[in-house]
Amino acid sequence: MGRIKQLLPVPDQHKAGSKIPLIVRMIEQAVLSGLEHIVVVLGHEAETIQKAISPLVEEHGLAVVINQHYAKGMSTSIKAGLGVVEKTHAHAMILLADMLHIDAHLIDLLLRGYLGSGAKLGAVRIEGKRSHPVIFSRALFAELYSLEGDIGGRELFEHHHKEAFLLDAPPGYKVLDLDTPEDYSSLLSAQPSSQPGSLK
Repeated sequence: MGRIKQLLPVPDQHKAGSKIPLIVRMIEQAVLSGLEHIVVVLGHEAETIQKAISPLVEEHGLAVVINQHYAKGMSTSIKAGLGVVEKTHAHAMILLADMLHIDAHLIDLLLRGYLGSGAKLGAVRIEGKRSHPVIFSRALFAELYSLEGDIGGRELFEHHHKEAFLLDAPPGYKVLDLDTPEDYSSLLSAQPSSQPGSLK
């Protein structure tokens, strides 16, 4: 992006015409959901980002972990966050701050469906393709710890596809992943749809 992606101003769902930092938006959605404990994992420019989210962290008692090995890839952030909850929680959901289609409603739909299914892992499926958020049971924590490099849980879904729960997102949801300046420009020029978390 050429600048700190997590702090890019994005539309605030709660105040028309207002903008909030990207990571603040995701934390707010996580807080509004039924998730029991939220761990925010920071890496690049962690100190700057931590200042921006400190009011939310203090208000909601969130855990913040600094991943000193972030340059080695996404797997290190997964392991850093997992280390906080592995002994106290039977399941862990992974939320990526740059995927703007994720909102509290989608988080809760996945949470309820996955827990009711008894599956080992779960994910949202949008327009026929697996997407985020994703969730894993303790039975797979050891495999998450074995991940290396810039990969997430995709490998586990490939190995355990028969044991996975996939939630088809409601109509209106589209994958919104901010990876490039062009993605960001498209986001700002788009008009919000009536479906929470999605843009037309």
